[in-house]
Amino acid sequence: MAVEMIDDGSSLKRLRGLWLLPVMLCCSCSIGAGSVVANPVGSVSAPSPSWAPVVSPEVVSSACGFLGADELRSALESKAAYRSVEEKPVEGQRSIAYGCEFSRVDDGSGVGSLMVTAIKGEAAPESALAVAERDCRGEGQAQPLADAGEAAMWCRNEDLDTLVVTVKRSHGGVRIAHLTLAGSPMAANIPGYASLARLLGGRL
Repeated sequence: MAVEMIDDGSSLKRLRGLWLLPVMLCCSCSIGAGSVVANPVGSVSAPSPSWAPVVSPEVVSSACGFLGADELRSALESKAAYRSVEEKPVEGQRSIAYGCEFSRVDDGSGVGSLMVTAIKGEAAPESALAVAERDCRGEGQAQPLADAGEAAMWCRNEDLDTLVVTVKRSHGGVRIAHLTLAGSPMAANIPGYASLARLLGGRL
């Protein structure tokens, strides 16, 4: 079921993909991907000077703490300075999705968004990743990434942007990091996708 977010000032106005359905004993997990938006409105800036990563927190309460703007810039080998803003969380039936938007400092153009979802109870990471693969452009397009969480992949989505998804069992549930990067995948950036997936897997 597609989810449309009411325009309440958040830059996460549109979430793609399937939202989380009721979790069963052998459940499938679904995630939403935030669209890349150039000039966030009504967002709270993540304080870059004092930014510090969160490492497997007992309770997920934000997304920007899982990935720094400078870390994203470095992984993509960009010379531009990046900034991040934390978005209003979106509640599902059994989870809350937290969003972080990344943009260039010089012109405000969007470079990516990170959605972090913590699902309570028993869940299958492989099933969650399979649901995420439905956002890829065409069946069989997902490329696995090794040594990142319990399951990870990257692909090009229907909007021709790049998805990097990492799933991991953590603190009695399953956590999903869904990173959307503006623009189609580039061969030169594939090592960067892998390093981002490993970094997020370690912090989930």
